[in-house]
This record gives sequence, C-alpha cells and structure tokens, in this order.
Amino acid sequence: MRNDKAESTLAQRDDILPTEHGRSFMVTAAVTIIDRSNTEVEAKSFDDAIRLIRRRYHPTPPVVELARVHTNDTDCFDPRKWVITPTEFRELDNDEAETVRATYRFKYVDYSVIVPGEGSFRTHRTTLEGVVAAAQALSNRELSEIELTSHLPGLKARTLEPQHFEDAAVESAPEPPSAPPRRERLRPRKFEPVTNRLNSITTAIAARRPSKSKPKPKAPKETTRQTSTRPGFTLDRKWIPIVIALALVAVIIVLIPLLVRNSGNEAEPVSAPVWATTIAPATPNSTPLLDGYDNEAWSLPAGKADAASAFAAGVAYVASDPRELVLLDTSSGKELGKTGLDSSISYTSEFMAGDVPAVAARTEKSLTAITVKGDTQAWKIAKDDTVRITGTTPMVVSKDGKVSALIVGKDKPVAVTRDTSFIPTAIDGKTLIQADSARPQVVIDPLDDKTDAKTLDLPAPTDSATFSRHISSGHGVTVAEWTVEGQPTVTVHDLDDDAAITAAFPLSDDADADSWQVGRAMGTGIIGDKAVNLADGSLNADGNGTPFTTALGPLAVAEAKGQRTYFDATSTYPEPDQARLLGYTDKGPAIVRNPDGSITALTNTEGK
Repeated sequence: MRNDKAESTLAQRDDILPTEHGRSFMVTAAVTIIDRSNTEVEAKSFDDAIRLIRRRYHPTPPVVELARVHTNDTDCFDPRKWVITPTEFRELDNDEAETVRATYRFKYVDYSVIVPGEGSFRTHRTTLEGVVAAAQALSNRELSEIELTSHLPGLKARTLEPQHFEDAAVESAPEPPSAPPRRERLRPRKFEPVTNRLNSITTAIAARRPSKSKPKPKAPKETTRQTSTRPGFTLDRKWIPIVIALALVAVIIVLIPLLVRNSGNEAEPVSAPVWATTIAPATPNSTPLLDGYDNEAWSLPAGKADAASAFAAGVAYVASDPRELVLLDTSSGKELGKTGLDSSISYTSEFMAGDVPAVAARTEKSLTAITVKGDTQAWKIAKDDTVRITGTTPMVVSKDGKVSALIVGKDKPVAVTRDTSFIPTAIDGKTLIQADSARPQVVIDPLDDKTDAKTLDLPAPTDSATFSRHISSGHGVTVAEWTVEGQPTVTVHDLDDDAAITAAFPLSDDADADSWQVGRAMGTGIIGDKAVNLADGSLNADGNGTPFTTALGPLAVAEAKGQRTYFDATSTYPEPDQARLLGYTDKGPAIVRNPDGSITALTNTEGK
C-alpha cells in the first residue's frame, strides 16, 4: 500500500485509527464481483463473496482475479489468480494462471479496519488511501511502527514507520534599521524587451527623418511640448501618435503569448484528430448528483438486497426460500412479478420484450425472464449452447452454429435462418445482425423470411483508414475497429441510417476493443474512456483518458481506487455520501445501496 498519494484531508481523519488499540491493524473491504458479461454483484465482505460464488453453478471450478483498477496499482496489489472449490480458496501457480481465463474479477470498495481479536471499529466508508494516510499520521504522532495486514487476496501488507522531518534553522532577528528604508521604484524585468524595442523604434525614426532647408518657425512657448526620448534627439509632437501605436503593437506581441500560456492552471488536453468526434470536457459540478433527492420512496432490507440490481424494467433480486426471481417497480417498490428458478443463477441481464424492458436470469439449464408488465417466460437451454444478450433480444448459438431467438410468449427458442458465411453478432427486435469477419460489412436479416436481407457497407472514418474487425452490434448500432495512421480507432454506425458514422474516436491506450459494453437501463454504451448514447449513436461523455467501467442510465461511471466518478455530457459528480448508486434515470428515482447493505429508492423533492 502506498501513502504518497493520499489526500491531506484524509490524513487528518483521526477517527479511522484510534490510538488506544495496538499497533497492528487488518484492512478489509466490501467486494464487488464482476462476471464475464461485466454484471456486478456487491458483497459486504470477502467471505460473503465466496459464498455467493459457491452457490452458483459452474461447469469447472471458477477462477478469480483482481479488477483492472487493482492490477494497474502494483504498489498496493499483487495481481494473481485464485481458484474456488467447494472446500478451499487456492492461489494458482504461474503455469496454471497463464492457461486459464478468469471467471470473475474482484473489486474492493468501502474499506474498513479491524483490530485483531477485537473486531471492526470503522463503520463508515473510507478509501484505501484514507486508511494508509491515517495509519501514517498515527505512526508519526505516536513515533512507532504501524503494521497493516489484510486477508483480502492480492492486497499487500505494509509496515509504516514514523516519517522524519528536519528542524528548520533558527536565525537571529536582524537589527532594526537606523533610518526607514528608501522606497525604490520597481522596474519589472519582463518589460525590458518592450522598452528596448521602443528605444530602437525612436532611433530608427530619427535616422530616417529628412532634414529641412528652412528652420521651422518657433511656436509660442506655452504651446510647445517636446518629449525627450534619447540624448541628443527631440521627438516632435506629430510623431507621438505613431510611437504610441507602435508601442501598443509591441506590447500586444509580447503579452499575447504570456496570456495564452497562463490562461488556466490545468494542462490542456491533447488535441483530437480533425476527423474525430469530440465534445467539450466535463467539468466538476459543485451541486451533488443527488441534490434534492430527499424523499425515501421505498426500501429493501439487506437480506433481500444482497444480490439486487437496478434495471430499466425495475429492481430485481433473487429470493432464497423459495428460490425465485422477483421484480419490483422502481417508483413504488411494488412487486411487478416473480417466477421460480430451477437452480442458482450464473448472471442477470436485461433486454427488450417487444417494446417493454425485461430482466433475465441465467441458470444451469434455462434462461428465465420477467417483463415490466409482469409477464414471465422460461426457456430450456442445452448445456453446450451459448446465450448472448448483446442486442435487444436474447440470442442462443449452439455448438454447431445454429442460431435461435428467445421471444417472450414463445415457450421454445425460435430457429433463425441465416447465411453461414457471416458471423451472427446480435438480434435487435426481430432482426438478425450478422457481420463479415474480413470486411467492414454487416447484413440486416429480418427473422421474417418474407422480407429480404439488407447489406450495409460501413464507411471508413478517413480515406487512409484500414479495417481491423467488428467489435459488437445491437441496440440500433454496430461498432467497428479501424487503424488510422497506426492508431486503433473506433467507429459507431447507425443501423437505421444505412450505417452512417455517428461517432468516431481513437481507442484510448488503456482500453481494448473487447471492453465495449451496454450499461444498465440500456441507454449508454461504453468503450475505453468514451460513452455513446444508444438512442442516436452520438458521443455523450468523454473521460479524457479516464476509462469507464459501467454506465447507469445516462451516466458513465469511472472508478479509481474504489471511488466512483459519474459523467454526463457536461459535468462530473463524485460518489454520493454514505451510499453506492445502483440505478439512475433523468426523471425516475435514484436507487442506492446503504452501508448496511439495504437498498433505498430516493425521489427528487425539488421536481428536477
């Protein structure tokens, strides 16, 4: 754990580490479990996370690794892989780790401190930097070593020693002066070039001034005004406006670069290519994201809320006895519907059943769904079949490449006729989207065989761009990767407008094309540090180098060191105090998870 980047305000929080306990502390945290579909499930502790994973069905023992936010921080974390069996949690050796793909990623949030043998005394949320800074402050104050250990996989232990500060040299006070010091006129050196330039200008004017054959008649003494600029040269009054104009030009030439260079304290972002889609950088908003959300509409206790998530259709959770998928109305908390599950769930997702949103839960043998209208449907899924929900309709691909659509109201998957020379990427509504793996081309093939398929060529972002591959399709867009002047580049195309480009941008260094995902409520797609409005394919948030991890409705979410930052088109917002935001829309309630694990729906009392 490092302490050199901790905020000074955190170091002053004495309540994080009390002085009456010993000098050894254990750091623990809540755990966010992220599966391969980037679905997040929050657990209050590491032990709870292991229990949740063991309750799910896995054909092979699941493998866990740390989230990217931790693997990038090698000062604090040791990026390894672990396997979970019914009886043990074991670290994989290097050879095993290289050959297996992780089933889940662990992300640590809401850190707490435990005194060995006494339990936790840190009840409100803090960051890892806050714990380290407080430990360092305690070490400095008590002049003793502080040991921080942890049972969290990958979190490094650390011993903090008191920091040494050099004493400032004490000098004797100078004797008071016998007489007041003379105030000299300040002559800033930065204007010396301007003065020199004015002197050279007046010298040149004097050199080019033609001599007169007749002396100029003397003017009355009271109306004569001469300005001496250099010894031996008298500047006539008619030259004064010219000299002033030239001086102003010289001053402007000197000062404009200084003003431009010092016009802001923040570093200017790197200019985007002329062909790239850009929006104005988001700036921190002084108004909290949930300002005015003071009314508690309804709540869900911690026991039911452990594996709850917010979707466009509502808030869904899994009841254990009996095992059921339950969907609640976001605004009122009333039950919209529930349906039985045949086994433990592997993940939850969302899709559109016609024109209404729905929630789906994948188990070992089936996919079960509830719509916002309360309609339920379950489909049997063969063991070797793959379910993909990249579009608005769930798609099943068998091991021999056959494609089926899962449509609410149909008890069995609906077989889809397709061209086997293309790759099926998604089903939107009742339309199959396929891609040519070698060319920037997609085929829109209606499930109704009476309607002809339509081939769309994806336009390139520049004349020199080289097509790399298709990334994803669904929700009205298709996303592709190109190479432009050696730079990986992403394009978003509107499938309802003949694949016209709606957004194009370089792929950030810390992102890869596989990071495209559709956020919660199906309103925003993210990849790297860019967020796309799925309603029209436009760019609606730019992290300017900060990668997004998910999206909640219109908000793109970035996370660093366990703390979230929320982006909209113009502003950024920090994580709300004492709560984790689970669901957010422009008009509806905000769904938050409280420190005790319960869920609360908050409505805006100010009518925003």
